Amino acid sequence: MKLVGLHLIEVPGHGLRNLEFEDLGADVALILGPNGSGKSTARRCVERLLFGTHEDLAHARIVATFERAAGETPGL
Repeated sequence: MKLVGLHLIEVPGHGLRNLEFEDLGADVALILGPNGSGKSTARRCVERLLFGTHEDLAHARIVATFERAAGETPGL
């Protein structure tokens, strides 16, 4: 499964609103930005989405789009 889109709509306490990453279809994604722009917070949001970690992000509104690899079956 590949992450192809990530929308961080509201991340409480982090000042991020409506941060969008699109066209994440490449094998490697590089996110650049100045200090405090939300790079690490975006990574933590992905970890929250996938693994349920980072309780401080429990109320964040995170929308992600995934693409299945050819022949991959959906998980339970």
